[in-house]
Amino acid sequence: MLRTLLFLLIICINTPLFGANYLIYIPQDYRQENMRASCVFASVTNCMRNANLWDEAEAFWQKYRGCPWGENPGGLRNKLDKFGVGYKQITNGDEKFLLSALSCGRCVAVSWGGKHMVNLAGKIDGNAYIVDNERTGHYIVQPWSKFLSGWRRCGGWAVVITSGMVTRPIDRKNLDGLQI
Repeated sequence: MLRTLLFLLIICINTPLFGANYLIYIPQDYRQENMRASCVFASVTNCMRNANLWDEAEAFWQKYRGCPWGENPGGLRNKLDKFGVGYKQITNGDEKFLLSALSCGRCVAVSWGGKHMVNLAGKIDGNAYIVDNERTGHYIVQPWSKFLSGWRRCGGWAVVITSGMVTRPIDRKNLDGLQI
């Protein structure tokens, strides 16, 4: 409980708590597409952009895009430490971690669908909203319970960028007409 509260305090500085039924809107032009096994780097780049860390995101993507070996939690930790970007990473499938990040307007890079990483951008009306860096043209909407079980089967790996400042997510009532 104390760990979750500390995490909330760290990532929510300068950002109000939003709660459920919000979507972290990632404009289509800013969604990083995957290049040859770099889904981890594309997803983390999207998280940096969500936190308005534009220079860091560009430098990170330029350095690691197209890496043929993919990445694992330890390797990613080393790369993020070198970049000096604040982050929190888990590999235990803790749902509270995801909800805490989303409630603060932070998108989350998550393991999904086997050996793949995508961005979790919201939980609305019991559904997960996902941006897949292999199909960036729309949000994938999946029942939250199905998303959670699939995420946990893939190791429950999640990364959130804690540096930078995010913008206010879109409220559920304002989703009408938004291309998702």
